Amino acid sequence: MKNKFGWIIVVAALLAFSNCLIYAPYGDPYSEPEVAYGRTMEISYFYDYLSDYGLWVYWPGYDYVWIPHHVDYGWHPYSNGRWIWTDCGWTWVSYERWGWIPFHYGRWVWARGFGWFWVPDTVWGPAWVSWRYNASWIGWAPLPPHYRYSHRYGLAMDDMDLDDECWLFVSSRHFQADHLDRYALGRERNRELIRTTVFKARISEAGGRPVNDGLDRNEIGRLTKAVVPIYELQNAARPDQSGISSGRVNVFRPDITSNPSAKPRSYLNKEEAERERGLNRTRKNDSPQMNLTSTPGPSANMTSQTAPREEPSRMMVDPRSTVRETRPAPVRATSAPIPAPPANRTYQTVPREETSQPALDPRPVLRETRPASIRRMPEKTDPVETKGLTSDRDRTPRETKAPRTVEKPAVEKKRTAENTSAKPVRGGKG
Repeated sequence: MKNKFGWIIVVAALLAFSNCLIYAPYGDPYSEPEVAYGRTMEISYFYDYLSDYGLWVYWPGYDYVWIPHHVDYGWHPYSNGRWIWTDCGWTWVSYERWGWIPFHYGRWVWARGFGWFWVPDTVWGPAWVSWRYNASWIGWAPLPPHYRYSHRYGLAMDDMDLDDECWLFVSSRHFQADHLDRYALGRERNRELIRTTVFKARISEAGGRPVNDGLDRNEIGRLTKAVVPIYELQNAARPDQSGISSGRVNVFRPDITSNPSAKPRSYLNKEEAERERGLNRTRKNDSPQMNLTSTPGPSANMTSQTAPREEPSRMMVDPRSTVRETRPAPVRATSAPIPAPPANRTYQTVPREETSQPALDPRPVLRETRPASIRRMPEKTDPVETKGLTSDRDRTPRETKAPRTVEKPAVEKKRTAENTSAKPVRGGKG
């Protein structure tokens, strides 16, 4: 009797416990969103649309990934655009024509030595990023694919193992500016800022839509010292209608359905993409090469534009002309051996004038001698002489002193004496 009563108690307890269990069938957290945004497309539309703006690569572990054109190794996602606050939290507004897809669907992955590539997915989000901030700096990094989001539980993390290269930092006062890539710090400072900032990653669910509220709006307003405006999200009919106008943000965000058999029309494998990426990087870093065919220079192998060498001229020149040395015209180097210059080079000279003192003519030429002009100095009154004088009659002008003569050298004295000794003969026969 006791055994039967015990079994009844056990069965009753099991029935009571089963009422507390909720059956939750296993489903992909990346399943179809609960809220439809309007237009429905298949994921193959991404493959076709992005083929014009980048390269598709088959990457093991991720299947088909996409790499944008015209970006170098240092390019960073979520850089050419701005952040705004909407009813879905922090929303990225991209200035790229293709930005409405890879910055709102799927995730970005950074591979060391290769750069960034995008992994497609079907769930739309305002921005799939995590945050770091302090009083002076704000940074963000794309969420990797293995950190998954579900409409039921959202996504919240206190820390993530992200590479230092994944982060992009700007000063807090520039966080709401346009073209944030102009204010981004260099990646060499990321490690320092990671140690001094607080990590936050939170994507919640509101009304069946993901909301990126990892950064508090009021806190950002305090850090940036500016009011954070609120924008209203509206659905756009086409990608080219996306943009901001009158406090509203038009976003083209169709519902995307998955198709496991879909793939790009053309793609490369990982090894080919790595070679292509390295080749493009080498072409950008190489300096322009000189085209020797178009601009020939002095080279031993260039004979097509060589002028013949002329011999030095030996023409007679008037001896009274200026001394000149005849030299051959400059010519370009050729492959043929250049003849040596002649050993007996001719110089055309004229007699030079003697600079020594000429001998005195026994019959000197008469020259008219003029006395040197005397410069009159202004009369000055010595204050010592005028001291004590009471009237103008007592004041006597100072005598003008004769100009001081400088004694001439002995040679000039002799020449002057000889010139003055000769007296001119006036009239009569000489």
